[in-house]
Amino acid sequence: MQILLYILLGIFIGLLLVVLVIRFVLKKIVGKVSEAIKQVAGSMPPPFKLELTPVENPEWLKEEGVKQRLAALQANGFQIVGAYSLDGMFDAYTVGLVQPETNTLGAVHWLKSMACLDLVTHYDDGSSVTYCDKQQGSGLGRPAQHQVIRDANASAEELYQRLLAERRSEGITPATAEDFAPRFIKAYNDGTAWVAERGGYTLEEIAAEAQSGSPDAPMEAIEDTHQTFAANALVNWLSTQPDRPEPWDEKECEIVVVHDDLTMRQVTRLLNEMEEEEDSLQEAEVAKAGATARSAFQTINERLGGRFIKVGEKTTERAANFYVRAPEPDDEEEEAD
Repeated sequence: MQILLYILLGIFIGLLLVVLVIRFVLKKIVGKVSEAIKQVAGSMPPPFKLELTPVENPEWLKEEGVKQRLAALQANGFQIVGAYSLDGMFDAYTVGLVQPETNTLGAVHWLKSMACLDLVTHYDDGSSVTYCDKQQGSGLGRPAQHQVIRDANASAEELYQRLLAERRSEGITPATAEDFAPRFIKAYNDGTAWVAERGGYTLEEIAAEAQSGSPDAPMEAIEDTHQTFAANALVNWLSTQPDRPEPWDEKECEIVVVHDDLTMRQVTRLLNEMEEEEDSLQEAEVAKAGATARSAFQTINERLGGRFIKVGEKTTERAANFYVRAPEPDDEEEEAD
């Protein structure tokens, strides 16, 4: 299971991509829950680690929202570093800029046909402040040392002047053209690692962002969107562990994640995905099997003769158990041959 979400681009992108995907996943899930998750996972596999690929004269540079932001920044002494595609992300691009006199990095993004801007100051203590011209993502958690100030009503000029007026002046890290790509990549990778360690976003965070775009979204759909994000974050966490199951490339797509924020309805669905239709379990039966999602799953799994094999466990924030499906007898015979 590759990480599904266009996760926060850490210091730079201010959580806008993850909000777009929350809303996309939610719309899919409202239609058809289990199939939607598979379709979304198959069509949008953003990487856990980011790579930037330089692009020459892309057509999206001619988009009005991109042109206006670039013109305003260049009028204020910003120099264009380059244009890049975000590898593994559909319709996601950025233009990197630097203002060496004020040690400010900028990124004009073109994300799923929408332009937006981040202006960033880094500090020697490892912290940063980002000024962003989109409001989306304000309800989602992020590392405390990476502050984001949002002003959806500000022009690029106004946003830059506000950054200069309000940012902390002590300990600013110098910024050069050579810094853009490595800092952008580090911001993304640090951000995804933070989300993975946290086990994804909370249900309350997902609900707030989902309902701002789909006010009438049913709670079950929000819960399933939350679970989709949590499962992918937790699989990313598992991928960093020294005792992860191997070979990882083969195991990654098979991991079943069970954590205690799952509802019994979701646990029942996980178990039933591996059952014949006539043997399907009922939610009431699963709920009686344990007080928590993990204990109920474990009890039912033992009752079924160990259909799932536990391959890992997370005991820190959003504790989780990781399983793969036990091989069928025919599979074991083929391996023996």
